[in-house]
Amino acid sequence: MPTEIQTDQGRAACGGLNLFSVYTDGAAAANERWAVSEIKLLAAQTRLLRSDSWKLNTLLASESMKKAATNVAARADVIVVAIGFLEQRQEHLMRWLDSVVASAADPAAPRLIIGLLGAGDAKPTELDWHVKQLIRCARSLRSEFIWHWMGQDALTDIDFMTESISNLLAAKRSFEPVLAAF
Repeated sequence: MPTEIQTDQGRAACGGLNLFSVYTDGAAAANERWAVSEIKLLAAQTRLLRSDSWKLNTLLASESMKKAATNVAARADVIVVAIGFLEQRQEHLMRWLDSVVASAADPAAPRLIIGLLGAGDAKPTELDWHVKQLIRCARSLRSEFIWHWMGQDALTDIDFMTESISNLLAAKRSFEPVLAAF
């Protein structure tokens, strides 16, 4: 559900940033909230146009909710995927991400996918599978992909995403004049 909306435009214009996040469980929700607040700080000079956060079960509850979330995520500049417990494969999540890829408004636009994987002392049984699936989605969107193990003390380290957020903002600034020419 939208957590902050300043405008309802499609892709972010004039350096603005659209952020979409999805989480699978309570531990992932805490990680997602932390990451969103850090992204807002890292992009402080940029207007945050839209920030949406969805629990996976809510997103998949009905076709209309799934479609609404897919449309918003397809226009996002940053997609945060938080999976707390990795004992089982999140196949529903990956199928939904495939629908986001298929709905992407402008596949050439710069994007970033951030995977926040794991929680505390959770066993990472399916970590490799999730990373490979997120890489596949990022490649399909021609997006940069970064991920971070969210074990103990993970919420004290934003260095893993600082450079990627900075690079995304710079790429958006150089991409937007090209859009204006059309």
